[in-house]
Amino acid sequence: GARFRDVAFERCTFDSRTVFTGATFDGEVEISRAMADGLNLAGLNFLGKLLANRAKLAGASFRGTAISNGELKEAIAPRANFSGAALSKVEFTGAQLQGATFRGATLDAVNFAECDLDGADFTGATIVSAEFGNARGRAIGLPAGVSKSMATRG
Repeated sequence: GARFRDVAFERCTFDSRTVFTGATFDGEVEISRAMADGLNLAGLNFLGKLLANRAKLAGASFRGTAISNGELKEAIAPRANFSGAALSKVEFTGAQLQGATFRGATLDAVNFAECDLDGADFTGATIVSAEFGNARGRAIGLPAGVSKSMATRG
């Protein structure tokens, strides 16, 4: 697959026909403010930093994707699919994640503060460390003892 290093797709338009299958992303990858509804990033590894602040990612697939350092602050990502993803040091602060799925994902140092999580599904997710301060909506499948109003440490 293709190898991308320190690329900027800021304000670009993508759709479900955009294919990055087998691509490797090193360094900083910028898709902030992109129009990327339905974008398929399933199974990719972001080895550097993913910047997707204020991106439009409705229905986008991050299924099985590894993001080790990312910012999706204020992203508009209802119905986005993060099933089985490995998310570490990811900031979703203020994102719209209604109906998003995190089923079976691993979440370590992930910040959901001030997010809209109405209908977001965390069934089977492993939450090592996450912040849910001031998150809104009713999430599904949060592990016992996890509260949206306080940080969790597992």
